[in-house]
Amino acid sequence: MKRIISFNEGLNAKYDENVLPIKYASMAYGFDYSSGALKLNKVLKDSSILSSSVIEEIAEIDEIKRVYYFKKYDFDNDVSADKLIIIDGENSVHYINIYDNPQTLVSLGISFNEVPVGTSYRLNSEDVFIFASSQDDMTVWDGVNSPEVIVDAPKITSMAVHYERLFVTTAGDKSELWFSDDLDPTNWNISLADAGLIQMVDERGALRKVLSFNGYLYIFRDYGISRLSASGGQESFYLSHLFTSSGRIYPETIALCGDRVIFVASDGIYSFDGLNTTKILQGVYPILFGFDNSVACFYDGKYYLTCKASYNDNSSDEYGDRALLIYSVKDKTEMIIRGENILGLIAINTDNLSNLMILEMKNTPKLVEIADFDESDNASYTSFSGLFKHGLTDFNEPERYKTIRKVHLSSNKSASLKLFSEEDEITVNILSGTGTYPCILSGRKIGFAISCDSVGAIISDLAIEY
Repeated sequence: MKRIISFNEGLNAKYDENVLPIKYASMAYGFDYSSGALKLNKVLKDSSILSSSVIEEIAEIDEIKRVYYFKKYDFDNDVSADKLIIIDGENSVHYINIYDNPQTLVSLGISFNEVPVGTSYRLNSEDVFIFASSQDDMTVWDGVNSPEVIVDAPKITSMAVHYERLFVTTAGDKSELWFSDDLDPTNWNISLADAGLIQMVDERGALRKVLSFNGYLYIFRDYGISRLSASGGQESFYLSHLFTSSGRIYPETIALCGDRVIFVASDGIYSFDGLNTTKILQGVYPILFGFDNSVACFYDGKYYLTCKASYNDNSSDEYGDRALLIYSVKDKTEMIIRGENILGLIAINTDNLSNLMILEMKNTPKLVEIADFDESDNASYTSFSGLFKHGLTDFNEPERYKTIRKVHLSSNKSASLKLFSEEDEITVNILSGTGTYPCILSGRKIGFAISCDSVGAIISDLAIEY
């Protein structure tokens, strides 16, 4: 009998591998399997928006904690003046003028007591960047002059621009939502005509992150989501509560993904459309952990999430449990990249630039981008290993003792196919091309694992004869 194996259903760790249908993998990483073939097609390479000289300057920084993109327009000269802002290990601020030639890394001359949050804002017809933290005063920088410190602003932990006000969560009373004066994020005088605050004391817990989405301000809390209608004056603000979670929400995993928001809670990964929440990636979530240090962003139709994963192979690699989850919102397909120590994700979408920048930290900090492998591209890159494994299965014939005699597989690169039973295992070395490989392996249950380290590999058409 011949069993044809498809790969397009991908990873499903929700069920024990002994009862998992053959169309699913019990473990998979590195490969993009959305088409039904296994494609090892992702690489990390130097950022295309940075010059080689400034990349070398960045490498001189011992540690990078955060990177922001400051979208700025120079109205006097009618040109884009976008900047990349880098927070180093001492919480000091550096920046790069993206359109300068040559690019250089410049110290802004300010530092913070902890890593600041940041956002862009158009203040008095000028683009500015706002820094703030739970231990520091708000600081506003127009990209040209010395930064201005706003001493009467609250100590901010999260902020979002919504209908020309700045809405923030604070380090003080974590049940309070503060908002600035209309059109002025530097005015925090509380009155009906200026700034204000709203207190939320209920079972949803502390306020952790604010997000402007679909005409409303959404407040993500420890155990729920609240929504504020705030398009007019304060007297017309209206607060409602939409979602109560049984698991704690991780605020840094929250990302606006087109017409929905995706986030991680301690009981699963959710898609939120503004009213309702739906669990997604239920087959993948059971192997993921380490969300306290996660970051997430949305780029080119995909949700990117850094975390850790239980690969169950006792890897001794220092970064062997690291994972980058990539989820296609439209196609509802996913892949996992293993082993990269990614500390930050920056999605850049401007009139002139589209780029996903990744802050990678191993021996030295690097700003790189993720891309599809291109043999014609001479740029240096980091590639990944791929694994697609299915645990022991009886092929719906539990009483039959099976002997595998042949396997068929197509691959454009060399790869490895391991077959295993309850008692034994064999490894078949796969060559480039379409081949039939004789082998002998017996057992009531059979499993297989395909592994490959050759970037650009496309593997398909696995058939097992017994």
